[in-house]
Amino acid sequence: MRFGVSVPNAGDATQLVNLAVTAEEAGWDGFFLWDHLQLDALRRPPMHDPWVLLGAIAARTSRVRLGTMITPIPRRRPWKLAKEIITLDHLSAGRVIVGVGLGVPAEAEYGAFGEPTGTRLRAAMLDEALPILDSFLCGEPVDHGRTALCRQGSSQSAGVPAASATNLGRRNAAAPQANRTRCTLGWHLPTELARGAVS
Repeated sequence: MRFGVSVPNAGDATQLVNLAVTAEEAGWDGFFLWDHLQLDALRRPPMHDPWVLLGAIAARTSRVRLGTMITPIPRRRPWKLAKEIITLDHLSAGRVIVGVGLGVPAEAEYGAFGEPTGTRLRAAMLDEALPILDSFLCGEPVDHGRTALCRQGSSQSAGVPAASATNLGRRNAAAPQANRTRCTLGWHLPTELARGAVS
């Protein structure tokens, strides 16, 4: 069994980096940042980009696994996210775990920024993005209307561990793509990663 710390991407950026260093020193196995645009529209705490923070954390740690819980894929461009994941993966010497999902609450994370909030549409966007993201992580050409290529894939020979978030009692929106990935270790539920079923 492995244990990780999951922290909102809000507050003082330096303190978040220091918290990750402390977590590693205390023996935690993973340090994960949430990926929200806003947590509380009334109080408006300072929000930070989790991938930038994870880069700073990677530079200050050496053992703890790093990632997001979760990155809402429907509000991201898969090719940009792939480059962020690959960069962090190389910077951290292969310690990245990717958490993906739809993102909630939909109104705060999407609607407030003029993005679509419908669950079915966002689930379809997630399903469409996962094989694209996987191909980019492999360093393969991607034909999605136009051909693009991320020349450098993951540094992890077995692939980047990836978790797909889901609500209990609901169908996992990413499940149709789960068996079609090659350069991630498949899209696993967070509980599988926690049990150590995926290294």
